[in-house]
Amino acid sequence: MKGKIFLTSLLILVCLLISIQGEAQAFIIINEILADPPPGIEGDANNDGVTSSTQDEMIEIFNQNSNTIDISGWSLHDALKPRHVFAADTLLEPQGIFVVFGGGTPNSINVDWVFSSSGSLGLNNSNETVFLYDIDNILIDSVSYGAEGGKDQSLVRSPEGYGDTFVKHLDLENADGARYSAGYFINEIPINEGGEGEQGPPNPKVPEMATIWYLALGGGLAFIHKRRKIALI
Repeated sequence: MKGKIFLTSLLILVCLLISIQGEAQAFIIINEILADPPPGIEGDANNDGVTSSTQDEMIEIFNQNSNTIDISGWSLHDALKPRHVFAADTLLEPQGIFVVFGGGTPNSINVDWVFSSSGSLGLNNSNETVFLYDIDNILIDSVSYGAEGGKDQSLVRSPEGYGDTFVKHLDLENADGARYSAGYFINEIPINEGGEGEQGPPNPKVPEMATIWYLALGGGLAFIHKRRKIALI
């Protein structure tokens, strides 16, 4: 009986999350995540001459707004803990891109970047969630991914900067073999007609559908695990 109640409640939660999907707040979104840098020199995402499975991890955020946004005190988290807090006076310009690397000594020309304030991004190659919070600890955006995060390439919104779904970077239109694009877009951002200072289609829906289903899957697996433990007692 309890099992039926739990599963019914889980289904109601999923339906509720889908029904209340809204646009990303503050126009700042997570656009690209590199959890599994490719091997060899191709994996040197931070361009410091050294390929590292940890230091070349990166998270890219994008400002869809036509105004500069002060992201001082904002933070990036994984499923375990905070991984980066943006320093004072960190400004993200209109249609600006900002990259947080896991570490190293990034040498990325014409890219706004920092390395993680915690010393590591610690991204899992699968079954991970990345969260972006503002200075008041309000959730701005979150992205969940599964095994697709461990394919020697990044996951990126499609279309870049505005899409509701994430794809493997090699599957991005015009990727031309590029496995990530830290700090820049492969494709030009479309301009809305009659929308002075505004670019692209409406903000992506959050939480993303993948995030909703991973939360539901996690809840279901936790329930099954609990039932098995009870059965073994």
